Amino acid sequence: MKLTSVVVTLWYRAPEVLLNQPYTSALDIWSAACIIAEMFSREPLFPGASEKNQLDRIFELTGRPSANAWPAGISISRDSFANRPSKQPRDLCRYLCEYSNDLLAQMLAFEPRSRPSAMECLHHAYFKQEPL
Repeated sequence: MKLTSVVVTLWYRAPEVLLNQPYTSALDIWSAACIIAEMFSREPLFPGASEKNQLDRIFELTGRPSANAWPAGISISRDSFANRPSKQPRDLCRYLCEYSNDLLAQMLAFEPRSRPSAMECLHHAYFKQEPL
C-alpha cells in the first residue's frame, strides 16, 4: 500500500520516510526512540525545520551513513550532507543511563533492518536493571 510521506510528525520521522523508502515496523522503533529521548531531556532530539534539515540533524548525531548504506535511486545525494562521525551512545541523551543510551543507539540505526524489533527492545538489558 502506498502511504504518504507525512505519516509522522517531522521530528519523529525515520530516515527511510524522509528518503521516500518503503515503510516497515522499524519506523515505529525510530519514532519511539525519539519520544523516549525527548521525555527524559524535555527537548526534541531532532527538531528539524524541513526534510533536508531533519536529515542534517539526524546525521549530526548519528553520523552520515556509509555509501553502502545509502539507498539506491534517491534523488538527494549522500554527499549533500556533511561527513560527521557518529557520536557515542552516551551523547544521544545525557540524562539517560548507559543501558538506555545503548538501546536508543540501536533503535536509531540508519538502516531499518538493523533496528531491533519491539520484542528485542523489551529484552534489552535496560529493562532488566534494577530501578534507580
